[in-house]
Amino acid sequence: AAHALTVGASDVADAVADFSNYGSCVDIVAPGVDIPLAVSSLRPDLALDPTRRFTLADGTSFAAPAVAGGLAVYASLFDVDARAATAHLL
Repeated sequence: AAHALTVGASDVADAVADFSNYGSCVDIVAPGVDIPLAVSSLRPDLALDPTRRFTLADGTSFAAPAVAGGLAVYASLFDVDARAATAHLL
C-alpha cells in the first residue's frame, strides 16, 4: 500500500536483528530483541525470575507497535492524521 510502513527489528546494539527483514523492503527498524513481557500467573515456568514474573521475547511483532506509537505521537504533536504523518515520514 502506498501509505504503509514496513518495520524491521533491531537489537540492543541498534543493528538489524538476525531474524528481521532488511534492505529496501524495510522502511524503519525499532527495538525487537529482548523485549520484556509480563508472564501470566498461570505460566510461572516462563518467567526468567519467578519473583518478577517477566520474560524476554524477540520479534518484529514487538517492533511494529513501537513504530505505531511513535507515529501516533508524531501525528498528535503536529496535528495531522496518521496517513499524512506516514506519508511525510516515507
